[in-house]
Amino acid sequence: MEISEEQQQVLLEFVFESKETLDSLELTLIRLEEVSDVEKIRETMNLIFRPFHTLKGGAGFLQMENIGKITHTTENLLQIFRADPSKWKHEYIDILMQSSDLLRQMLDQVELQYHDKGFEEEMADLIAVLEHEFSELNQLVPEQTFGELGALPTASGLPKLPLDEVLKRAALFLHSLVQSNWESIDSDKKYHDTIDLIEELIRHYNQVTNQNESESQDLFYLPQSKHAEKQALEETMPVEDSSGEPDEKAFDRLKNFVTTTSEHLENIEGTMLVLDKIPDDVDTDEYLQSAMRSFHTIKGNAGFLNQHLIENISHIAENTITNIQDGKIKLDENAIAAIFQVVDTLRSAISSISKEEQVNQDDLLEVEKKLSALDSEQDSTLLGNILVKMGKVESNDVNEAIKQQKAPLGDLLVKMGKASKEDINQALTEQQTVKKPSATNLMSQASVAKMQDIRVSLEKLDHLFDLVGELIISESMISRHPAMLAMESDSIKGISSQLHRNMRNLQEIVMSIRMVPISALFRKMVRVVHDASKKLGKKVKLELVGEKTEVDKTLVELITDPLLHIVRNAMDHGIESSQEREAAGKPVEGKLVLEAKHVGNEVWISVIDNGKGLDKERIVQTAKEKYLINDETGFNSDSDIWKLIFEAGFSTADTVTDFSGRGVGMDVVRRNIEKLRGTIDINSEKGVGSTFIIKVPLTLSIIDGLLVTVGAVNYALPTASIRETLQPKKEDIVKTMDGSEMLRIRKKILPVIRLHKIYEIQPSFNELHEGMLLIIDHAHHIFALFVDTVKGQQQIVVKNLPESMAEAPHLTGCTILGDGQVGLILDAASMAKAAIRQKRAL
Repeated sequence: MEISEEQQQVLLEFVFESKETLDSLELTLIRLEEVSDVEKIRETMNLIFRPFHTLKGGAGFLQMENIGKITHTTENLLQIFRADPSKWKHEYIDILMQSSDLLRQMLDQVELQYHDKGFEEEMADLIAVLEHEFSELNQLVPEQTFGELGALPTASGLPKLPLDEVLKRAALFLHSLVQSNWESIDSDKKYHDTIDLIEELIRHYNQVTNQNESESQDLFYLPQSKHAEKQALEETMPVEDSSGEPDEKAFDRLKNFVTTTSEHLENIEGTMLVLDKIPDDVDTDEYLQSAMRSFHTIKGNAGFLNQHLIENISHIAENTITNIQDGKIKLDENAIAAIFQVVDTLRSAISSISKEEQVNQDDLLEVEKKLSALDSEQDSTLLGNILVKMGKVESNDVNEAIKQQKAPLGDLLVKMGKASKEDINQALTEQQTVKKPSATNLMSQASVAKMQDIRVSLEKLDHLFDLVGELIISESMISRHPAMLAMESDSIKGISSQLHRNMRNLQEIVMSIRMVPISALFRKMVRVVHDASKKLGKKVKLELVGEKTEVDKTLVELITDPLLHIVRNAMDHGIESSQEREAAGKPVEGKLVLEAKHVGNEVWISVIDNGKGLDKERIVQTAKEKYLINDETGFNSDSDIWKLIFEAGFSTADTVTDFSGRGVGMDVVRRNIEKLRGTIDINSEKGVGSTFIIKVPLTLSIIDGLLVTVGAVNYALPTASIRETLQPKKEDIVKTMDGSEMLRIRKKILPVIRLHKIYEIQPSFNELHEGMLLIIDHAHHIFALFVDTVKGQQQIVVKNLPESMAEAPHLTGCTILGDGQVGLILDAASMAKAAIRQKRAL
């Protein structure tokens, strides 16, 4: 079946939001391991139930039947724990994780092929497990009869039988009535059987009604009411295919829209109820993000079905939550009350659609007014700040006016004699230049929404990034052109300088577009730690620090595997078992911290554990056994010893497990990080713990580099790797017995690498004291690089090497210089290895 581009966009939006929902869900599930209080379990079950319920609604709306079946069956199990939290056991976490894993696989399938087929066998196995647990928890007895279920007047408590079993018996019962001779029916028996059957249906009805009224209506519609609803919906939104015949699928989409919107409104309402109290342990941002996703989904679905009034008001609410997250609106009872009013208004609109009634526009305008009022305090503060900045009033006077504000701030300041009307008018004029356009009507809000919520493919962003790189090269070629340098016109120089500044700003903006929070990567590690702790039988608490740190999206993808290896190693090698920790006088529960932060032009990602630390003696002994070092090998510091664990084939594990022991992993970590022009540092103390710090650049496409020449060839090296440049003196050069050259600098001896010897080119200078030496520091490996001249520093746009140079040593890419020539970008990591080998050979 061919899918339109618009439908593809809706499906991809569903996949994106569903994966975010599953990420939050898994975090909640893992945290549930630490919860034992029955009431907290009940609250957490509600938080877990909502994502599955939301997924089910979205899947139904998009006709993803397999996803709908998994979520619905999981819901049935969760409902038992919602009704009776005492039945919950931590063992059920793994079962719910299985649901999450399978749903994630199905979502990957939807993302690639726009359907959820192909997992029928896995789905059947999982549903069998879920239904078995459901039956066990309900303590079903196969021989149980309806007569044992109780009398009709009570009809309370949980259902005794699964709904599909009840409906099956109901069908058999009705079939027997149809096939029977009415005069021969045992009326007394049929009467009691009917009452028992109805009682069980009522239990199911009550159970579902408590969850969600729209779902109960869907399950228990009478034929007449369903027909009436269909007729009403068809009249509200005529749906026809190309032949003019009614489109059943379009009707189903509208019906599902009504249902899913009700579910999202329920989620928003529940979220706001939690935030209304704001317990200390509530992650406010996480709850706001959940409400944001629900409003965003309602907006998208409404736009897809041309329900523009609902789309517009959803956008207004979305903007309000964004302002709350950004701190522009205070999260207080007024803000929460406004969100509740939006929920009520949207419920009324949904109800009107299902009843073939016009949506009340007065209600929508009232809500818009309510939300706009939330910005009034911000506007007052803005006006006050402008007046203070202009020197017209003191900040204390503004604060005092705001406290007693019952009229516009400007009028109060004039009344207090703190400012003149002219001052206020001038400030108001200034305010209009910085104040966001107010939401004067719903249609203007819709246009703003489309500008703010445009989804752009990564391919287009990459193309834009490449074009910006070409612009930077072009700008450099213009500004460094001999004709431009020869000009003495100050105006031309000013224009050139302005162009350079604009290019830097453009580059920063484009880079920021590609930046994403590292939280998604960190949250994947939550699942890794959870699974590892189960398999290894260790108790480990994971802390995430700096989740909002932003990195280039490409870097996130490339850093995932190295970080995964380090985390798994920390779980296996670093953190001890509970028995070992107790014997060492440590807390039984280990601690693992993932931290991300910006340091200069780099991102530092740290993995910190409070385990047993690295064993220097064991590492050295293992390295000798594997002939990685010999008895004469010396170490200047512990960091030299720690680096041995990155050698290929190195492992101190006694046995091979699912996690370690094969001597692969850490060498892959080092290689992958070096490909990113990054480094990895280790700090460790025996018995205390270890810290692994991954340092990678903010972006891989544009770097700050130092340009050098050797003969007629230009080279570039990232400035982050260069400690200093110098022209050495003759007496500072030391030659060894084998002819190797060393540089004596500040009581240290550094190996010297001649670049012209590596690439077999003719240099301008042969004597070291005639040329220049670059002191390179890569991952604490320091060496000197001999070149002819240093041309200067400039921004370098990294391009791939041509295939003919793919095997050239120590190169990581190339670039186009300002004069149009090609420059080769040197790989500091590769050259550092060569320097280490040269030093060890001495």
